[in-house]
Amino acid sequence: MKLNFRTLCASVAVLAAILMTSGCLGEPEIPVINGPYIQSYYDGALTGQIYYTEDNGPIIYFETIGTEDEPIVSYSTASTGEKKAVYDSLCNKHSDYGYHGEDPYANEPVKKCYAKDVISFDVVSDSDFDKDHPAGTSLKDILVYDSFTPYRWIKGGYQGQPTFQHVKILASEVQPDDMKLLPAIQLFALKFFDFPLGNSHHNLTVTVVTDDGVTHSFEREVYF
Repeated sequence: MKLNFRTLCASVAVLAAILMTSGCLGEPEIPVINGPYIQSYYDGALTGQIYYTEDNGPIIYFETIGTEDEPIVSYSTASTGEKKAVYDSLCNKHSDYGYHGEDPYANEPVKKCYAKDVISFDVVSDSDFDKDHPAGTSLKDILVYDSFTPYRWIKGGYQGQPTFQHVKILASEVQPDDMKLLPAIQLFALKFFDFPLGNSHHNLTVTVVTDDGVTHSFEREVYF
């Protein structure tokens, strides 16, 4: 059977229309979830890193990394055996088992949550920071906490569209719910909004306590 050029073009146009209708071309279809909203958790060694910006000075980031002693492990809906049991327990811990709807954040990094919740954190310097913050004094009242979490949306019964709340508040005002279901790769950041006078050097001790009872402590050298 021979197809002339006009017939071939018409056939291609019909095929394209079918593919567009079925979602094979154009905008990808939004995945639908029936069950836990958080589909995967990641666990691994926790560390603190210092990054510098021209306008905001040093920023402390808390990140999950893989080490030889503590590699990154994932627990998800696709897990089996013991890992699936861990995944189910994490869903139960966060009361996350009854979502039915679309998932517009399916491919976003924030959708992969850290397996442990943060209970508390603190930052202190080994030397006087300013007149209100002598050596060993908490610096949380001059730090801004910055992260994302869907916990309040899940806790509220999945009302409305999936929501990853952007929590950006004074570190001293952070509440327990602000530190649950944090992004796995980069949990949260602490940004200084007040700085010591002149150029100075400080050794910061940063501590993070997770809900497994472990205290993670880091010492980082910072220049202002």
